[in-house]
Amino acid sequence: MTEKSTYKELQKRVLESEKTELKLRTANEELDTILSMSLDMICIADIHTATFIKVNRAFIETLGFSEDDLLGRPFLEFIHPDDIDSTRQIVEQKLSKGKKVLNFENRYRCKDGAYRWLSWVSHPDPEKGVTYAVARDVTDLKEAEQALRESEEKFRLTFNASPDAVNINRLKDGLYVDINQGFTELTGFTREDVIGKTSKEIQVWNDLADRQRLVSILEKSGFCENLEARFRRKDGSLTTALMSARIIFLEGEPHIISITRDISDRIRAEEALRESEKKYRIILESMEEGYHEVDLNGRFTFFNMSFQKILGYSHEELIGLSYRRYAADETNRKRVAEAYRTVFTTGKPLHDFVWEIVRKDGIRRTIEVSASLIRDKHNHGIGFRGLVRDITERKRAEEEREKLQSQLNQAQKMETVGRLAGGVAHDFNNMLGIIIANAELAGMELKPDEIVHKNIQEILKASQRAADTVRHLLAFARKQITSPKVLDVNDTISGDLRMLSRLIGEDIHLRFVPGKDVWKVRMDPSQVQQILNNLVVNSRDAMPSGGTITIECKNTVLDESYCRMHNGVEPGDYVLIAVSDTGEGMTPEVMENLFDPFFTTKEVGKGTGLGMAMVYGAMKQNNGCVQVYSEPDKGTTVELYLPRVEEGPATREGAGKKAVPGGKETVLVAEDETSLLDTCRYVLERQGYTVLAARLRKRPWILPLSTRARLICC
Repeated sequence: MTEKSTYKELQKRVLESEKTELKLRTANEELDTILSMSLDMICIADIHTATFIKVNRAFIETLGFSEDDLLGRPFLEFIHPDDIDSTRQIVEQKLSKGKKVLNFENRYRCKDGAYRWLSWVSHPDPEKGVTYAVARDVTDLKEAEQALRESEEKFRLTFNASPDAVNINRLKDGLYVDINQGFTELTGFTREDVIGKTSKEIQVWNDLADRQRLVSILEKSGFCENLEARFRRKDGSLTTALMSARIIFLEGEPHIISITRDISDRIRAEEALRESEKKYRIILESMEEGYHEVDLNGRFTFFNMSFQKILGYSHEELIGLSYRRYAADETNRKRVAEAYRTVFTTGKPLHDFVWEIVRKDGIRRTIEVSASLIRDKHNHGIGFRGLVRDITERKRAEEEREKLQSQLNQAQKMETVGRLAGGVAHDFNNMLGIIIANAELAGMELKPDEIVHKNIQEILKASQRAADTVRHLLAFARKQITSPKVLDVNDTISGDLRMLSRLIGEDIHLRFVPGKDVWKVRMDPSQVQQILNNLVVNSRDAMPSGGTITIECKNTVLDESYCRMHNGVEPGDYVLIAVSDTGEGMTPEVMENLFDPFFTTKEVGKGTGLGMAMVYGAMKQNNGCVQVYSEPDKGTTVELYLPRVEEGPATREGAGKKAVPGGKETVLVAEDETSLLDTCRYVLERQGYTVLAARLRKRPWILPLSTRARLICC
């Protein structure tokens, strides 16, 4: 070969080499471009040293390492320790089978220390001594699969563990795909009984219209909640259940997943509760007591009809109404607030608390309350409940009964005192009779100008005053011998006005108001005079600075209500004699003892305390009654009620007394007091009578006075 040809050959080879190098450089540039543009992770590793030769940008960005961190380092260094053996086994198995493309997954470590799942497609090239590999980050997919597995596991656990019946049916025909244990317990059907069969075939719906209703709701909205229906158990019994369902798709076909809860017990409980509430409401509304509930502010939240009637408000008016609205006054409001505050702080119920209210119509009533605290589930007080009774009438009855009892006690006391006064007056009267009779006999033997005669006259004056006191006692004891007559009280009082005027001073005006067509009464005129004397003197003493005394007569009728309040008085027609003054009046303490014998507010020597006692006794003796009205500084009015008698000739007291006549008759004198018996015999014998004296063994005051009168003269 010539030198020239050799040169050309060499030049040709150099040119081809340059072309090859250009192609190679171009190919590398194209490879780099592909590697940089690829979204997948691409790497080239030395097959012998298992080190990275080249990695693309996606590889670097996914793991977070730089290119210098990866090139020349073994790729096993980045594999999760738990995945190294499994990765090696997969590669060896596939290579041993002659496969040139390897597929596997493992976890690769990132620069931040975290691991990510990579899915590899690897192609080893032993001739070139390299491995080409493409990886895709499937971490999110792995996590989603794991979440799906966990979700499916939770669903399965929930599906099987749910106490409710859970089942999956095909939408179009109700074919059972799956059921849980709750379904078996609810219906009695086993899994073998229902899987592959429709709900119609096993006749689980009591009414197929309920299933159609369920399907219609699901097709319209995709879900159904709380559908109540009746279901048939395997044994033929029926139960009521509540169903909620949704449409799901299995293999592209719509199915129903439903949860059914047996509410038969709840239905029975609700029915029992309704029945109980009905009974409770009937009892509550038939109670005479008012039941109520209030919050802590005292506002009504619940009450029955009786409570509305007690307060007089409608239901709408009463809801939310505060106790302050109907409490009678501020004192009652404070008492109620304090009582309920005690219940709240102590937790102890309130019993028989009495206070006063004002109804809507303005009527004041007295109520009795029993209340207790309402607590929540945490045992905190949230309000009060209680019973209310209207005790207004009972209170009035109790007050009337107490008044009647007081009157009875007073009457019994006066009766006892009267008996004692009668006995004492009789004994005292016997002694006075002896004194007066002997003093008069002694005076008859003396001349008027003798000193002893004057002394005897003083004895007679003192004895006469004592006799007046005895007469008052007998009048009080209703044992005074009287001569009742039919009287016209206008005439009787008119005849006594001059005498009454002498009892009062010039600075006191006596005023008489006679009644028109006043009815007749039966009474001893001397008793009328005694009563008026006592009342006028009392009025005079109550007006030391002067004033007016008014005596008034009129007809009146006492009804049963008045007589119930005044023991011993019969309903009927009465003549009222009222004596009023403008004096100082009396305190309640004085009023309580007004008719007690020997009770007086006057100074010593100015009164015996028998005046009002005599008035009381005289009125009782004549089947009448006396009522006194008085207040301090407002004067006093004494009302005397005498029963009406049939019309007859009215009598006025005679002009004078006739002298005791003498005679020759025989007189029987009976007396237990020997001295008085001897005195009576001596006086009668001086008048010419023949006297038979008999001494009684028993005390004569035990005998009726009318009997004593018959024994004295026969």
